[in-house]
Amino acid sequence: MHIGDLHHDVAGASAEGIDCIGVLWGYGDPESLRSAAALVTTAAELASLLAVEI
Repeated sequence: MHIGDLHHDVAGASAEGIDCIGVLWGYGDPESLRSAAALVTTAAELASLLAVEI
């Protein structure tokens, strides 16, 4: 699983055959991350998606 905020992150993860979670608190925007496996807006959402405690 790769976590990133740019379309380059999504493309790189895809090239390596892994999923990417797009985070919306960085430089990316929803449109550029549309092919990510999931989008999250907060660290708490990311932690919940990954089922970890922060």
